[in-house]
Amino acid sequence: PSNSAIPTVNGTCSENGSTIEVRNPTLIGSAACTAGSFTVTTSGVTTNASNSLTTRAVDAAGNFSADSTTVAYVHDNTAPSMGAVSDGLGADVAWQTTASSLSGNWPAATDTNGIGSYDRNISTATTCTGDAAATQNIANVTNSTFNSLMLTNGTLYYNCVRATDAAGNISAWTFSNGVTVDTSIPSTVVSGPANGAKLAALASISGTASDSVSGVQSVAITIATGGNYWNGSLWTAPVTWLATTG
Repeated sequence: PSNSAIPTVNGTCSENGSTIEVRNPTLIGSAACTAGSFTVTTSGVTTNASNSLTTRAVDAAGNFSADSTTVAYVHDNTAPSMGAVSDGLGADVAWQTTASSLSGNWPAATDTNGIGSYDRNISTATTCTGDAAATQNIANVTNSTFNSLMLTNGTLYYNCVRATDAAGNISAWTFSNGVTVDTSIPSTVVSGPANGAKLAALASISGTASDSVSGVQSVAITIATGGNYWNGSLWTAPVTWLATTG
């Protein structure tokens, strides 16, 4: 049997011209035996439930063959349902600092008769063409990392995932909200005091910071002299980074 919306039953037969009947257990379709085989388009198969099919041949004189061995199968033509796909291996991330790998995770898809496997690719658009990393079958798992990639700094990438159930039905692609690769190092410039200045007191340190991709999140400074560092109230040996404002 097939799992199409209108299932078909195929088999072999010995008397060309005879009629092959398919029952479940009542008659659900028939077709002629032609060149030793038959294909019967059926109606009355129960979706997502067990069906027990038998066949028999009827010749032109009205003689019936014995019923065939029962074929039991679950008719499933419903695609699995996917949940949300997240970037990274845990909580969803918006940025990553590596260009050589990319991870994604998702909850198990739901399907009446179970999930067989997942496909995953990495794309630069939600059409999920796999232009950044081609589609791979990754078995029945709910997270995956692709390595040996050559991702581009500043580019947004989507994790695309689809599920295949035990009957071979395939879901539509589900895509993440995207993760941007940022391999750029932020830069800072101290504008005051001037380099080499001699001051009686240092009231403040000023400057600028920039980042071309994800922006500057915070800036910290160190103040050192003679191997000691200012911790905000006194000089100590351990390196101390002081938070800034502005």
